Amino acid sequence: GDNERRVQSFVRKFPDLFTSVSSGLLYYQKRSLVEKLGAERVAFIGDGLNDIDALEYSAVSISPGFVVSTMGERADVLLADSTVGGLREAFRVSNQGNDTIKRSFAIGAIYNVVAVAFAMQGLITPLVAAIIMPLSSIGLTFYTVWSLRVIRFQDFKTSKTS
Repeated sequence: GDNERRVQSFVRKFPDLFTSVSSGLLYYQKRSLVEKLGAERVAFIGDGLNDIDALEYSAVSISPGFVVSTMGERADVLLADSTVGGLREAFRVSNQGNDTIKRSFAIGAIYNVVAVAFAMQGLITPLVAAIIMPLSSIGLTFYTVWSLRVIRFQDFKTSKTS
């Protein structure tokens, strides 16, 4: 960040989100820091034109929703809620989405291993396999959509109670 006081306030509110923070850097120093930390491991939060270079170079770039249009075009994540809570929410939803993807791949892999074993033993005819395969894909799609709706419902439930 540009302002030491703002950065420290941000870190105090959410210490579990950060492993490294810096403040008072010029635009070219920000990109150098991203390179030094390893761009593939850096989530950079920027809200000004002086952050564009570092935003483009980092693995994940995050900007509040109120930023100028050039920032919005370069950011991977635009926070509609420009508060720090919006950042925590973005990380939570992202983690839950990743978990859903991993579970979907696992379910698909298990199904395919079982189906191939049955097919190799001759327990499934080609016609039955041709019918089951698209049904399994549709079922997996429904599971994924349902999982993502659960995430959204939790968000709705949380916002109603707070």
